[in-house]
Amino acid sequence: MIMKYRFVTGYQILLTCLLCVFVWAPLASAVTESQNTESIPWSGYWWPYNGCGLGTGQDYYGHPSPLEKYDQYISGYYPGPSTMWYTNQFCSEVHPYWYGHCGHWALAASTENYDILPSSNNNIIFRVGDKKGLLTLMHSDDIAIWGNGSQPAEFHLWLLKYIKDEKKAFIADIEAGEEVWQYPIYRYDMTSTIDDRVESVTVDIYYADDFVHPDFIGTEEEFQRYTYNLFLGPDNEITGGEWTEDSVVAHPEQLYFSLSAGSQVPDANYDLVRQIAQSKDDELENGHTPVAIAPGTFNLVLMDEDTYTLFADPGDLLTLDIMLLDGGGDQAEVTVYDSKDLMIDSYALTDVTSASIRISAQNPPYRVVVSKDQYDIPGIYQVVYDQYATNSVTIPYIPKDGPWSGFSITNYSTEPMKNVTFTTYSSDGRPIHTLLGPLELAPGEKRKFTFSSLPARQHELSEVLYARISSSGPIGPVNLIGIDDGVASLTQGHYKGHHIALPDSVEEYQADKRMFGYIINEGSQDAAITATVYSSAAKIFKTTPITLGARQSYYFAPGRTPFSSMPDNGWIEIKGKNGDEEISAFQYMTKGTTLETNFAVPVTSDIQVIPHIPFSEKWNSELVLINHGTASAAVVIHRKMAGTDTTTDLTVNMAPKTKQVISLDAYFEGSSSDPYYRSIVTVTSTADISGYYAYHSVSYTDNVTIPLMVDADYGSTLLLPHNTQGGDWWTGIGIFNPGETAVTVIMEAYENFGQQLGVTPDPVTLAPGQYVVYNNAMLFAGESQNISHILFKTNDPAKRIGGFYLYGSQTKGMCGANLQPIDNE
Repeated sequence: MIMKYRFVTGYQILLTCLLCVFVWAPLASAVTESQNTESIPWSGYWWPYNGCGLGTGQDYYGHPSPLEKYDQYISGYYPGPSTMWYTNQFCSEVHPYWYGHCGHWALAASTENYDILPSSNNNIIFRVGDKKGLLTLMHSDDIAIWGNGSQPAEFHLWLLKYIKDEKKAFIADIEAGEEVWQYPIYRYDMTSTIDDRVESVTVDIYYADDFVHPDFIGTEEEFQRYTYNLFLGPDNEITGGEWTEDSVVAHPEQLYFSLSAGSQVPDANYDLVRQIAQSKDDELENGHTPVAIAPGTFNLVLMDEDTYTLFADPGDLLTLDIMLLDGGGDQAEVTVYDSKDLMIDSYALTDVTSASIRISAQNPPYRVVVSKDQYDIPGIYQVVYDQYATNSVTIPYIPKDGPWSGFSITNYSTEPMKNVTFTTYSSDGRPIHTLLGPLELAPGEKRKFTFSSLPARQHELSEVLYARISSSGPIGPVNLIGIDDGVASLTQGHYKGHHIALPDSVEEYQADKRMFGYIINEGSQDAAITATVYSSAAKIFKTTPITLGARQSYYFAPGRTPFSSMPDNGWIEIKGKNGDEEISAFQYMTKGTTLETNFAVPVTSDIQVIPHIPFSEKWNSELVLINHGTASAAVVIHRKMAGTDTTTDLTVNMAPKTKQVISLDAYFEGSSSDPYYRSIVTVTSTADISGYYAYHSVSYTDNVTIPLMVDADYGSTLLLPHNTQGGDWWTGIGIFNPGETAVTVIMEAYENFGQQLGVTPDPVTLAPGQYVVYNNAMLFAGESQNISHILFKTNDPAKRIGGFYLYGSQTKGMCGANLQPIDNE
């Protein structure tokens, strides 16, 4: 095997001098001597150039290869710079079969004197072969001493100097010929006799072999016998030598001894590779102490019994999938115990069977034990753990490139909130990593953070699609995303069910418009659904059946199969097959410099509400309606405060499956003298409909869309979960009475950690159908910057209110959502 080294030629002179220094005393009879090094080199694979296994994974486990894992670890993706360099160097031509890295392996094996075992580093499995392969490359440009092993006297002196005196291994091409096969020699057994100034030597040298699987642990020992004569001078100094018997043909050639490590790989981090190589087991290892885990995917190493604790609240559904990975051994066992130490299940893991565990929590916490009979070959396995908490909210989209994403989580209760977590998920519903928690929020405490501030593993970011926030009780989450001059709200409380609609679509390939979205199965069972794209005039563009596994998502975008063609101003109907599905969806749209997100809206024949029409020359108000029925529908838009007076009603006749955009300003011109000026607007239909209301600034630089409000949005206590503060940001609030009798509303503002503000606005009494709107800065008289969250309460718990809020900025646009009813949870 051909190799390249950087040599120190001065050492050749030194070794030549050593021929005159080392003396072998004359002996009357045969003398036997055995010597070995302090450390035994390890066997490793020689990684032939053909196939480029270090860069491609050929002859190993495929992708990611050892170098791809290195790139993944340091850069967050693969193939990266190191892999690309390697494949360009070695994969572009066909080499003689024996070309490879045996010499580099031999140098690594003789100098990296420590145990090499599998480990999980930053959730990347580095098997023994990965580590030995990387160490091999870290020694591909060593500074080394060179010797001429074809001269028996020089070879003899190398044995004495390095193995006998220094107790260190050296590298030898052990046979003459065109092919080069280099191995680390670490032991010899020597017998010699002297006769008339000729010393006859028989030596068995022992070396580590490289004809092993890359994951081989330890040393596969081989030996080779050489015979030679040494010629002695007058003072018994060695003056030369000759090979004898079979060694005349089969004898060593090149000899090497490494002085310092060097790598041909540009910018290789030798210290980091050594750190990875010397690590073992995984980041969850804690001896025999059970380790609590949160939802996520864990790539783990089984070097002794592993025990995990699963905390949960009664009623939560826990899912646990455990499987052996390639190179992880051929068997293991999983046993699950409840808090009473009763075994509730056990599973045998093999290379073809895995454990799929479903626990409906009754006696939490649970203990999961993973073990095997023998640990001489460590196991490598994966745990995918998820928790369907009673209190959880989906954040349906996490932007990673360009847009920022900020969050707040508020415990608005008077009790501590435990087990608060923020977990990322992939498009197939697999939990990736719990980035926040589990933690406890004190009463009234709020946590604010951006996604970029969380400890996400860089190499997993490309898999992240959405997130879930879970806790032991109800919480008030808010998510805002922004890009350039646009901000959009992904505030939660969005709808999920078996029949929903995405109310907008964008035609494909438009330079100034972009749209994409996801349909998400939020349930724990598979969901069969149908998605149909309609134009506003009811033309069907595409109907697609979709099957989603638990928590899986489905990506769609104009111009992408199956929705290759989409209409402008169309809509998408999403319908479950069984009627019990928990489906949610959202769409993300950019139009010029504006950013907009729409959640799927509910499909219902119940009364829906527009809570506010801003009668102002600065704003335009629109109502978007969709008729989901198969027959025409009469939709009545009524100002609730008008009671039985229908003279100002607007009736819209809608053909089946059509969508209409209605200007509310054109039909409801209001002034302060109008008795219905502060009236909410009800939307009633003879068929199932869906829709939203929208506010646009006259210049269309600000835009916000909010789903029509339904019965589930009302409660005796409403939560504003976050108050924007600082700069030119403002928070606006609207509260309304959907009932038939007057209701009094009390407003309580809280600082972080639940301390109520000293400023308390006067209670407001709302007539049936009446609304009020506020700006927090005016409502709380200079104290708005100290507000964490606000509760709006009715004076009678039997009465209910509804509301919405808007966040706005002079420069960043506007977004909004419905206030969260917290007494319904």
